[in-house]
Amino acid sequence: MYDIYEKLNLTVLDFLSNYQKLNRMALATTGLTISQMTVLRYLKTNGPSRITAISSALGMDPGNVSNICSRLEKAGFIEREFPAKDKRLCVVSISEQKKGVLGPGFRNTQRLYDYTHETLSAEEAGQIADALERLNAFYEKLCIQIKHLDAPEDGA
Repeated sequence: MYDIYEKLNLTVLDFLSNYQKLNRMALATTGLTISQMTVLRYLKTNGPSRITAISSALGMDPGNVSNICSRLEKAGFIEREFPAKDKRLCVVSISEQKKGVLGPGFRNTQRLYDYTHETLSAEEAGQIADALERLNAFYEKLCIQIKHLDAPEDGA
């Protein structure tokens, strides 16, 4: 038998697993990863952007976003521009030739949101959102307090 805190951790892991599974299913026809689609959705919403702006808005490491963009560029989904011939000023945008390919992925992920809207009442959605916001705030504080779980304690 496990305690309520272990139950919380297991429930969060199950939630993350199911959330990722749903998103992978929605993206299956595109061949894109969840991270790649997240970056593309950001670009679709915000237009051409610098990698630092994308990473900041999405809470992702700039190096990871740069790697994701490199793979997306290689596959032809995005284009990079270097306005001042300075790699640090790189601006990425969705390529015109691949916009049509992204349609099914965007539509499928939108269907997930629509299904949630159809299935949950506004009150239920609000309760879940509030609980997830509290949980997220807790984990953000925990990340600040515990920089490295495996770091030796002082004097060890």
